[in-house]
Amino acid sequence: MTGPDLRSALHDLGEQARVPDLLDRALATSRRIRRRRIAVGAGGTAVVLVTVAVAVTTLRSPDTIVAPPASGSSVPSPSSAVPTTTSPPATTASPSPSASASARALPALRGTLHYYRWNPKLGHGEILAVRDGTVEGTDLPTDTLGTASISPDGRVLAWVTAAGSLLVADPDGGNARTIASDAVPMDFNVPAWSPDSSAVTFVAAAGPIDGPRTTVGPIDRVSVNDGARQRIWSNGYCSLSWAPDGKYLGYANCTGGAGVLDVAHGTDTGPDLTSIGGTSYLAAVSPDGRQILVQLGRQGYERADRSPLGLFEVESGARIPLPVTNTISGGQFLGNGDLLVRTADQEGIVIRQITPTGQTVAQTTEPPDLGQVLFINFTAD
Repeated sequence: MTGPDLRSALHDLGEQARVPDLLDRALATSRRIRRRRIAVGAGGTAVVLVTVAVAVTTLRSPDTIVAPPASGSSVPSPSSAVPTTTSPPATTASPSPSASASARALPALRGTLHYYRWNPKLGHGEILAVRDGTVEGTDLPTDTLGTASISPDGRVLAWVTAAGSLLVADPDGGNARTIASDAVPMDFNVPAWSPDSSAVTFVAAAGPIDGPRTTVGPIDRVSVNDGARQRIWSNGYCSLSWAPDGKYLGYANCTGGAGVLDVAHGTDTGPDLTSIGGTSYLAAVSPDGRQILVQLGRQGYERADRSPLGLFEVESGARIPLPVTNTISGGQFLGNGDLLVRTADQEGIVIRQITPTGQTVAQTTEPPDLGQVLFINFTAD
């Protein structure tokens, strides 16, 4: 995607400024990560919102905001599987006043919601931590390429540079260190955290690092503590995400498909997604490895922040309807089988916690002045 494409897309976002070419930015000299504080009206929301940077080579600001993968836990719920159907969910209207009143009575999510926001004034991405009306902004280095992600416990930041280095650091950017030097420097190479926050999984290069021409190699996992490395899969995929139990690794395969790797048993299972035109981005995998939340349509990973998501059965490819209104623009499976989904309604952008039986048990409305952000993951208090 070219710079003009980005600028054209950003005109649709009103208040969003023009985004510079991220590859040029990524190849520039690194800047020290900085932390700032910004006042934000949280509207009484008690949840923490932390933005994790996704400074992709060809990032386009969203019409609809969608996010990458993660794990966490929250309100307990029944563990039965979400019922499936081969029919797509019907389009629903905005909630009625009575429905909104009922929703307001639900408890709020208690924990940290991670996001990414592009800062046009600074010329790079940033991490935002929002709590009780105060925002802490952490700037990413200008050579950040692809995606930066935060661990499920919220304590470690990871990112890939244009030179193919995989780094980890404290959430404020301090104590940065390199744990691998052969990561494929492309926007799809998301550092995927293990559920216990002890390691990151990434796509390694099969040869010399050569920018976008680098050959995609195997999938490796590296410990953030001692650098110990383990081969997960012999061939690389895109858009990786671990299931909350750490047994299944979801992926998009860069050619329109998606699936789930059962690492222990060496199996690779993927649904037929021709009904939606394929996909380029996988957001989440259920704890049992049977359901995946993916981008609807093969729109490219660089459009992950503006493409709607859908839930599908891995075995059958059947689409699973969800009890939400409007477009799903982000999501995550929790360890108890519940699903978080991010949608817009009459009260703003809302993240709901939905049980496998379809009940909404908690929800949080985002502060309205966060601007255009990308949902990454949730970590419970």
